Amino acid sequence: RSRNSTLPPSNPLPPPLWLCLDQSPRHPGPTPLPPATQLTPHTSTQKKKQPADPMAASSTRSSGGGTEPFTALVDADGTPPCPRHGHTSVVDERGGGRMVVFGGCNDGGEFCSDLYIYTIDDHSWSKVEAEGIPSGRQYHSAVVYDGCMYIFAGNSNGYYCDLHRFHIDSRRWEQVETSGVPPSPRHGHSAAVHNKAMVVFGGYDKDGLVCNDLYKFHFDTAHW
Repeated sequence: RSRNSTLPPSNPLPPPLWLCLDQSPRHPGPTPLPPATQLTPHTSTQKKKQPADPMAASSTRSSGGGTEPFTALVDADGTPPCPRHGHTSVVDERGGGRMVVFGGCNDGGEFCSDLYIYTIDDHSWSKVEAEGIPSGRQYHSAVVYDGCMYIFAGNSNGYYCDLHRFHIDSRRWEQVETSGVPPSPRHGHSAAVHNKAMVVFGGYDKDGLVCNDLYKFHFDTAHW
């Protein structure tokens, strides 16, 4: 005689898995590039003939219809900046040319607030001591306009949206008082000069969100 039997209950299904697609990508911000040796592309096992002078280079740049080799500047006078990342460097083309380097983060994790000028004509470095220097920071932006370097925003132990001006000839700092609505505090953005204005785009805000906004700062009126 058949007997009715009760089947054991099957294992319950796992709860549904929900995926949250955040349309605003998060990122901690730019990170320093790894050493150049880690960026060397893989080559075949066939050995290439090395140039007689390794500093002379296989690296070239386009110049019109031809190419010009890059030159390593190893004989500069003075003391250059310490190793760092996240700094800015801009060139003032007047008077033979000067490259101005500011800020960044050094190998010890300290945020730099020092400023160096490299004089292109005589290949020399000099450290600038000036009052009113901005707080140390990294991943800010810098542009040159009318004999001044303007630095904007960046981060250190916090995020900035301040604007500072360095007078290259008189070697004097000042914070720029602006009107209008400036960009939110950020780092890793870009800035360029166009038609008497500084145009700022992108970067990462204090929450790690990627910025997709664009602002214009008018030099003549100090207005955002």
